[in-house]
Amino acid sequence: NFQSFASCSPHRGNTTLFWSDCWTGEVLKDSYPQLFSFTKKPKCLIRFFLDQETSRNFSLPLSTQATAQFVELQALLLERVWDENISDSWT
Repeated sequence: NFQSFASCSPHRGNTTLFWSDCWTGEVLKDSYPQLFSFTKKPKCLIRFFLDQETSRNFSLPLSTQATAQFVELQALLLERVWDENISDSWT
């Protein structure tokens, strides 16, 4: 149950689950439910998600709602600074 009250500041993204850990201030599977319904790897790490092609992360084609959520998610990911030299930190 650590996950229910823990928050992560990912840098490498190698210890944080992309969809179910709180690293954006909220849990992504709850924020983007339509997009999450298309995921192929619901328990992938952030680093895995970032390193894959879209077709490896999602069953395509996406619905209209899922596509809109994907665009929002891409913007969120581009705003973050990812640094492979710094470990993820948990609070």
